[in-house]
Amino acid sequence: MSHDLLQCLSRSSQGEVWRARDRETGEIVAVKRPGGLAGLVAIRHRHVVRVIECDAEEMVMEWIEGESLDKLSPLDPSRFEALVHQILSGLAAIHEAGFLHLDLKPENILQSARGFVITDLGNAQALPVQKHQLRGSVHYMAPECFEGAQLDERADLYSLGCVFYLALTGRMAFEGELAPQVITAHLQHRVKPIEGTVGDWIGRLMARNRDDRPRTVREAITSWPGPSRPSA
Repeated sequence: MSHDLLQCLSRSSQGEVWRARDRETGEIVAVKRPGGLAGLVAIRHRHVVRVIECDAEEMVMEWIEGESLDKLSPLDPSRFEALVHQILSGLAAIHEAGFLHLDLKPENILQSARGFVITDLGNAQALPVQKHQLRGSVHYMAPECFEGAQLDERADLYSLGCVFYLALTGRMAFEGELAPQVITAHLQHRVKPIEGTVGDWIGRLMARNRDDRPRTVREAITSWPGPSRPSA
């Protein structure tokens, strides 16, 4: 992979993200180390970051200028509906390509010139996922991630429900000063419901029992109660 690293944007126990320049094209790209699954390069969707190259060592993604959702919340009703439409559409593309994202959180959703975009596929795993390695933010993980269960599309839908909760209210659905407290809040389902039909819909995405959630993104789209129905 031919690129020059320009600036380290973040560094954690899970790796590094760099702003870089492609040596052949001169374009700015994002580079994540370690990388991920090579099959992610096949995903092409307006509301999902494009993976240009990928192996276990590095993931090279298109550079997207935008502001992350955690800095924009709460959203007004029209922007919230746009978020729901666009991110459900993008998540459907990820699932239909055979992957779970497994790190859906406000920091990994950008509002850009082309709308809201799901970014950072570094934690993505091929379906079915036998056991999650607990990489990511505990504030947005489904309870079954902590219980060692096999994961399916409903784990991502739970995470997205937590994202939508924050986007609508400006506060996290499950709170705690330390990670174990947040995990306990998920497992005991300590969350203040949002009133109204949209709140009920978000509540179904975040249901403690995954059998009570929509089974697929398409089912979540069909059950959306807003004035217009998302399309994927």
